[in-house]
Amino acid sequence: MACDHWRRRGVLDRLDLTLVLPYDAALGVARPDRHLEDALAAYGVRVLRGARVERLDERSATVRSPGGVTVLDDLTFAHVVPHYRAPGWVAEAGLAGDTAAGLVDVDPTTMRHPRHPGVWALGDVADLRTRPSGGALRRQVAVLADLLTAGPRVDDGPRYDGYTVMPITLDRRRLMLVEIDRTGRPAPTVPFWDLARPRRSTWLVDRYGLPPVYFRRILRGRV
Repeated sequence: MACDHWRRRGVLDRLDLTLVLPYDAALGVARPDRHLEDALAAYGVRVLRGARVERLDERSATVRSPGGVTVLDDLTFAHVVPHYRAPGWVAEAGLAGDTAAGLVDVDPTTMRHPRHPGVWALGDVADLRTRPSGGALRRQVAVLADLLTAGPRVDDGPRYDGYTVMPITLDRRRLMLVEIDRTGRPAPTVPFWDLARPRRSTWLVDRYGLPPVYFRRILRGRV
């Protein structure tokens, strides 16, 4: 969206833009990644893959990647997102697994702790081996509610397949919704409409339709 804004203002070609990706691809999903790669190329963004920011100074950033160390000097703006970690009390309570983020150790399909069967976890704090999102949480809540009420039949209850949804904006007026399961396979909820294709109509739904549904219905348990 920033690149689209700068292009509209006529200053994009005067900017040096670098995107630091921790992986080889942005999402690891073939079709959406192709759309993203095309957009990055069109905006003239240099991409450092498999990289991480090692050091931040007042006007520079040091980035290490398989190709070596790159120092980005004379920075005007840097948006750096730290690695996510669960709250410290998760590890202190003996609930964390062996992930660096200290997430609650759970069976990713049932959300139940393997060593403490009375403990269940979902959302950002749980090691569900999928990308967290509001759509993912909604699916998790539905599965967990059924499992908690299943009693002795919990082994025959539903399972969470890792479904998640990622809204990705390509520019100011186009958006794609990437729906995948835990393995990265497409998991569309609307089979007759390709949501993974960038569309203005999808942007309109996300911008004006989803917020009232989210706040007035989903958060109140009505959907």
